[in-house]
Formats: sequence, structure tokens, C-alpha cells
Amino acid sequence: MIYLWQVFFLDSFLIRQSRRYGWLRPRKNNEGAPELNPFDDEDALFKVLANDEDQHCIWPSFADVPKGWTVRLDDTNRQECLTYVEANWIDMRPRSLIAAMRNGFE
Repeated sequence: MIYLWQVFFLDSFLIRQSRRYGWLRPRKNNEGAPELNPFDDEDALFKVLANDEDQHCIWPSFADVPKGWTVRLDDTNRQECLTYVEANWIDMRPRSLIAAMRNGFE
């Protein structure tokens, strides 16, 4: 099982390495300007997804929902998605860890 923090760590590691070794070059759009990361686009529509461990994330609306994730909030702006996540994902621990802690790690 892959946890969200592992994805963030791996993503930041790969970005640092790609910059260091030049693996990735910024893509250009038709006007010659660098393309934005879809997660940074303030004007885009997003969804809020949650997995079976009740971990939440925002996801671009144009992208398919990954296997194992369900839509909790559909097609809204980025700020509303972030507000939803802050209000509804109160405990960052995965659901299985919460259950194990309640049962004394049996």
C-alpha cells in the first residue's frame, strides 16, 4: 500500500533529481510560454478524491479518477476543494492506523 506522504516524497525527490540532471525540460504551449502544472492552475476545475483509508486529495477535473479513489466533491474551483479537504480530512492518519490504535495494535 502506498500512502499519500510517500507519493509527495517521491514526487519531490524526482523533481529535484530531474532538475539536477536535466531529465525534464519545461514544456512550452503554442505561444511559447511554459505550461503550468495542472495542480497549480488557479482557474482550473478540480475534484476532491478520497481513498479507502479516508485520505483526501484534490485532482484535476480533466483527468480520470485513479483506481481506488472516489469523488467526494465534483468539479469546483481549487480554493473550494482545499476548503473542503481542510474541513473534512481532520485526522491525517490512515483509517487502518486509527483502527489499530483503538484496538491496541492487536
